[in-house]
Formats: sequence, C-alpha cells, structure tokens
Amino acid sequence: MRVLVDNCLPVDLRHHLRGHDVETAAYKGWGALENGELVAAAVEAGFEVLITIDQGTDMARAARGRRIAVIQISGARSNRLEDLLAYVPAILDVLPRARPGAVTRVKVSGEGH
Repeated sequence: MRVLVDNCLPVDLRHHLRGHDVETAAYKGWGALENGELVAAAVEAGFEVLITIDQGTDMARAARGRRIAVIQISGARSNRLEDLLAYVPAILDVLPRARPGAVTRVKVSGEGH
C-alpha cells in the first residue's frame, strides 16, 4: 500500500510501517502545504493512505469523496517517535481496511480503534 506520513509526524515513523511503500510529506517537499492541499497532492501522486496526528476536521473534509484514506492517530502524548511507536501495531492492523474518503482513528493497543 502506498502511504504518506504527514508533516506533523516524525519522518522516522516510516521505518516502522514495514510491508508498505511509505514516504513522508517532508521528503516530497510538501512541508508548507495545508491539509486540503496536502490531501490533493497526495491523491494526485497516487498515495492510498495519509497518516496524521492532526485532530482537526480539515483533513476529514479534504479526504471526503477522494481516492485516499486517512488514518488519524488519536490520544498520543506527543508527536515524538518514542510516543508513537505504541501506535504502530494498530496502524498496521487498520491499513488494509482503511477506506478511501474516510478517516480511521487509531489508539494505543488495548484501547480499541
């Protein structure tokens, strides 16, 4: 699956999403893009999933009706890699089931998703 990691997440998160083609918005040069622009660029570039920690509704609105799913990390203490590693199993679990145009929220294992 082709996955884009949002600017608000550490770039090294990509190394923990094994089995998928993962790039970061920073690597693509999309650091200045706002949520709607980022979603549009990701769709145009052929990404299937965007992973973010952004809790706003802009990302959900931007993804609605588009060929990209959004996975939203919910409840993290921070956006530091050390705090996000606990979310990796849940992210990997929902990736194959993420639906285009929809937001799937993930929580730390044991809290549901």
